[in-house]
Amino acid sequence: MRLFLLLLSLFATTVSSDEKPRLPYYDWGRCPFEGCTYQAWTTKKEVIVRAEPSLTAKELFRLPRGQQVEGLTGVVITKQPGIVEILRPVKLGYSKEGKGPLLNMKAGEKLYILGCLGEGDGLFWYKGKTYILDYDYARKEIRYGPSPQNQWWVKIRDKQGREGWVAEAKNFAHMDRFE
Repeated sequence: MRLFLLLLSLFATTVSSDEKPRLPYYDWGRCPFEGCTYQAWTTKKEVIVRAEPSLTAKELFRLPRGQQVEGLTGVVITKQPGIVEILRPVKLGYSKEGKGPLLNMKAGEKLYILGCLGEGDGLFWYKGKTYILDYDYARKEIRYGPSPQNQWWVKIRDKQGREGWVAEAKNFAHMDRFE
């Protein structure tokens, strides 16, 4: 199953330049909010730990409220991207290294938002590549449509050394390094 998900993720980034992103879109390793960090977390309520990041994956074990675990990594799975319509010509889109703006957008073009990166930034897809969009930028030149529909899965390890995937990321405390 892991190999299948890895291949699916790689395939999702190699579609032709004029298509929408293939769905579901897997963004491996992402921690999707400002201050988010993989570290020691504590369960706020019972969580189900699964073999893979899927609600249909085998349940491995459950962790009760108050258990400390280590957040190892994560994946944000986008089932439906958000849409941004370009109203007027504008330069936008930054690389993960902060270079940009890299794109000269024309009126009528669309961007596909894959999810939030935190601190007002979003990850978006345009012609086969991903870029960063500052949500507060270019308010007069762009119009936001529906928000993306996605789910964040986290891989955890408990004190017994057991590992697995949890969909109920909101059910952990101490996920934010600013707490």
